[in-house]
Amino acid sequence: MEAEIAEPLTIEVGQVINNWRVTKELGRGTYGAVFQVVNDVIQRDAAMKVERRSIGPEYRMLKIEVAVMGELRNKNSKNCVQLIDHGCTPTFNYMVMNLVGSNLESLAKKIAKLNNKSESKFSPYTAFAIGISTLDTLCDLHKNLFLHRDVKPANFAIGCRASDLETIYLLDFGTTRRYAKQSGLHHRPRAKGPKSSGRYLVVAVYVDKSNSGQIAVVDVANARALHVHSATGKVRSS
Repeated sequence: MEAEIAEPLTIEVGQVINNWRVTKELGRGTYGAVFQVVNDVIQRDAAMKVERRSIGPEYRMLKIEVAVMGELRNKNSKNCVQLIDHGCTPTFNYMVMNLVGSNLESLAKKIAKLNNKSESKFSPYTAFAIGISTLDTLCDLHKNLFLHRDVKPANFAIGCRASDLETIYLLDFGTTRRYAKQSGLHHRPRAKGPKSSGRYLVVAVYVDKSNSGQIAVVDVANARALHVHSATGKVRSS
């Protein structure tokens, strides 16, 4: 199915949305945008993701993100960007989350540019630290019975304050799905298979011995590709 033609999303700097004042546009996509916002009442900076209400249901991701992030917040899931607020206006839905810094993809490109290198990569020590942190975060996500399904450098970001500069946060839960019930019973695999980003899509099988079954999990395999890319600047395809 072809994507719909996007209508202009007009949100201006200075506009106030339910006590959140827009201070800067951080990024824009086909169906929405992300803004830096501040709540002048509680003196808190945050990020607001908005999504046009006029798009078809097959393109709506914000509702899924709000549901997943709300549950992860209640479970104190490790290093996942935190949901602060959410709501809607006549033209768009929105959610507010904690503000983070640059994502790993843009950081690697900045380092390559500073060092006048063609390959976007980190030092071996930094790449190793990234590997430990991202796997730990994904492990905790899986313990909470969710699969992210879109693991890539652009969906991990460092903190933006002195207190969390060394923390790597997991972002973007629009394709996240629950893989099991609270009882531990696994959901039936989807007919369409997993969703993930093209160059990080590596099919892997995770054996859950405690459940005597196997579930298709691309998260860990994609994380491995991410780690190889972080260290070498190249994507490993298998």
